[in-house]
Amino acid sequence: MKHFTRLSWNSNGWQHPSGIANKCKGAGNNRLYECLHGFGWEEWLFHYIEHKDGYCYGFLQCFNNKNKKHKIIKELHLYTRKCIGACKPNAKADFLYVGEINDLEVLGKEHVTIVNSVISANEKMMKETLDDAEIKNYDSEFNILKKNGKIFNVRFKRSNVKIPKGPVENRSIKLPHGLYRFNLYDITKRTQFINQIKKY
Repeated sequence: MKHFTRLSWNSNGWQHPSGIANKCKGAGNNRLYECLHGFGWEEWLFHYIEHKDGYCYGFLQCFNNKNKKHKIIKELHLYTRKCIGACKPNAKADFLYVGEINDLEVLGKEHVTIVNSVISANEKMMKETLDDAEIKNYDSEFNILKKNGKIFNVRFKRSNVKIPKGPVENRSIKLPHGLYRFNLYDITKRTQFINQIKKY
């Protein structure tokens, strides 16, 4: 099966947080997490935070307290939305294809011990990069997620990541109706859309 989900915008290749610039506000009076806090927890996804078990650990919003029935995602495609400005209402936005992760493992309660070990090994680096991106007041949220072992909720092998060459801004896509949230979408039968993203 083929799946699809969204990442917060990041201008650093999802290696470390890039700040509030080009983050999106959200619909109506609602503000997205990335707009409220200036970052998303997936912004280290391709920093390739590796553990001695050979896996890279990361976070995807689509598995934050949901979609836990999925243990292995065979083919997960990623996109992002880049908005003009920073959290401006009704901002013009571009939908951009990021890349693909194969055989991604969704972490559960049975992985809490190892996740806490990965958090401890990387907490300093994560906080330093948040400071570098001028993100403020993240300590409380960081400590809550750390306590619950939720800073990382997926793991994968670095060799299973496929990111097209060149700037992500060159990979514009048209989203099918209803696929714009930070959720997990099954696109197995959306042949036309799969062909669109596969061209990259």
